[in-house]
Amino acid sequence: MLKVGRERSARQITALLLVTASIIGPAARAEPWAFTGRVGTAQGDQAYFGSTGLGLSAFTGNVRLPNGRFIERDRFGLDAQWYRGPFGVMTEVSVGDDDGADVVNVLTELNLISRRERFAAYVQERWFNKKPNES
Repeated sequence: MLKVGRERSARQITALLLVTASIIGPAARAEPWAFTGRVGTAQGDQAYFGSTGLGLSAFTGNVRLPNGRFIERDRFGLDAQWYRGPFGVMTEVSVGDDDGADVVNVLTELNLISRRERFAAYVQERWFNKKPNES
């Protein structure tokens, strides 16, 4: 509920993370690493439910795939969340590349959170498009 005469301020949320891991054995020549960050806003001062806001994120790293192969991965993303009471909608769009192959990823989520946060339900839909290298 928006109260008349009350000024709503936006909080700045910033997170940066550097992840490294060591590998022992024949794969030691390829070290996995990642650098990722997100800058965003959250509006409102609700004690429960989510906060409506926008965010920008970036990821770059040398990622180990389940088959043991390493790829260089870069992503730049834009996300938005909107909440009305217990109902929420979240969407994230990211673009980048995996070893030079162009990638577009879209994730949308609809969610419901109980007032006491004892129950949460959500459904997600993901669309992923990867264009092979043309070289």
